[in-house]
Amino acid sequence: MKGFAYRDKYGVLHITDSEVTARQFTGRYITEVDINYEDGYPYVTTDKGQRIHIIDKGNGKVVYSKDHEKVSIDTLPEGLRKEIKSVLENIGI
Repeated sequence: MKGFAYRDKYGVLHITDSEVTARQFTGRYITEVDINYEDGYPYVTTDKGQRIHIIDKGNGKVVYSKDHEKVSIDTLPEGLRKEIKSVLENIGI
C-alpha cells in the first residue's frame, strides 16, 4: 500500500498514509513508498500469515516484532531475512 516513509527526531523509521503527518514529525527527507505497513511500521508476512514488523531505530539497530513481542532475526527463515533487507533498501532513508 502507498504511504510516506520518514524518520522521526530520534531517527526511527515510520510510515504513514499522510504526507502532512510525515512533515509534522520530521524536518528531514520523506519518500513515497508502496509497501506493506501497519501501526506506522513496515512488515513482512511469514508463510503462516504472521506479520513481522520491522522497527528500524536508525542507529544501526533493527528490532523485529511479532504480536508485539521481539523476535530474533536469526530465528526467521533466510527468505524472510532477504525480504526484510529488500524492504529497508527500497525505502532508502
